[in-house]
Amino acid sequence: MRLNERGNLTIALIVVLVLLVVLTSALFSKLAGIKLLSRSDLSNQTKSVSQKDTGDQKNLTPGPSAVIDSTIKFDVEKAKVGDTIGKMTITKLGGYKADKATNNSAFVNFTGQVTITGEVDYSHGGELGELVCMKNLDSESQAKMPKLTSQYYVSVSFCFDDLDNAKKLLVKNLNSENQGQATVVIDDYAIDGFPIEGYNTAKLISAVR
Repeated sequence: MRLNERGNLTIALIVVLVLLVVLTSALFSKLAGIKLLSRSDLSNQTKSVSQKDTGDQKNLTPGPSAVIDSTIKFDVEKAKVGDTIGKMTITKLGGYKADKATNNSAFVNFTGQVTITGEVDYSHGGELGELVCMKNLDSESQAKMPKLTSQYYVSVSFCFDDLDNAKKLLVKNLNSENQGQATVVIDDYAIDGFPIEGYNTAKLISAVR
């Protein structure tokens, strides 16, 4: 009886071993069909993903912050009449006692209305005479004002070339320089880049205080 039990146990073990051999062979056969990625394959895949990401980034639509560029600068020596800087178009440019504008001597006239906000300053004395000017423009307004690449700007400022209209619309106290903040629409902006004392100018179209 014990011999029969041992025989049956031996047969069972043999069957199990055979099954294990069969399963192991099948597993190795399946693994052999799997292609392992080489370093070059990984490199190519990484490059492909990188190129796709770059392409996706190029197609992104810039948000509002991207539209406001606080450095609307241009090279006056390369500029020409008809060029558009921001929302303004150059109508005239030249140099001091010369036809050609240079980085050291230039005037540039523009056309194009823009709305800006800043502080109004009234001056009724001094060498330059009576003036109504705007200074300390806010960041959005600064972004609308063309600037020469050859000049360093802390803040763009200018004075109105139509004094009477500017006084009427913006000056509330003739005895004070500081007239407070105002939002105005301007046109015919002009940059004075001459090597003598001067100032940028603009035409006042309307004012919203």
